[in-house]
Amino acid sequence: TTSYCDETGGDFYDVVLPEGPGKNTVQLVLGDVSGHGVSSALLMATARALFRQRSAMGGTLDCIVGDVNRQLCQDVRDSGDFMTMIVVEINAAQNVLKWVRAGQDPAVLYDASAGRFTNLKGPGIALGLDETFQYTENILSGLPKGVVLALFSDGIWEAKNVSGAAFGKENLKQMIRQNAQASANEIRDRVMAALTQFQGSAKRQDDASLVIIKKK
Repeated sequence: TTSYCDETGGDFYDVVLPEGPGKNTVQLVLGDVSGHGVSSALLMATARALFRQRSAMGGTLDCIVGDVNRQLCQDVRDSGDFMTMIVVEINAAQNVLKWVRAGQDPAVLYDASAGRFTNLKGPGIALGLDETFQYTENILSGLPKGVVLALFSDGIWEAKNVSGAAFGKENLKQMIRQNAQASANEIRDRVMAALTQFQGSAKRQDDASLVIIKKK
């Protein structure tokens, strides 16, 4: 889900489902364009289209993100615009998770059975800054049953209340921990409700996006 601070904005998320028989992967992408408003929304739409087109051609995630970056660099040349992104690919048959970070906050995995969070870290600069940059594909295998995956933009944890205090990543993790037995949709809704309650009457200063995936 995405909550914009203006009528439209630069956050986006997408789910790319497998095509053809025997495909067991799904790709999740979350991006955050610098700034917000109409100009950011236009760049966001371009990035989403570029990612979908390039993903359909196949290849490893680092190659896909690298090609999207090269195209975006040409589009935003001399404008100063850029965007962060994280792409996650889940292979259900092999129980493997792969991801590439392009300047975006690390996604988090919560294993309720162990009570442990894992941050999906990895090198990678924002898209649109350096067309020669080589991105890195990271791999994690053996995902436990019931694990919760959360992708989020900085508009979630940087959101402030009327006193100027930020919601913070620890509050986000606490909400995931407390609701780990609920469905993915319920976890998402409860986090966003907690964020809204925290902000109260404070004006939202940035777009806020959250994607929750739970392994059955």
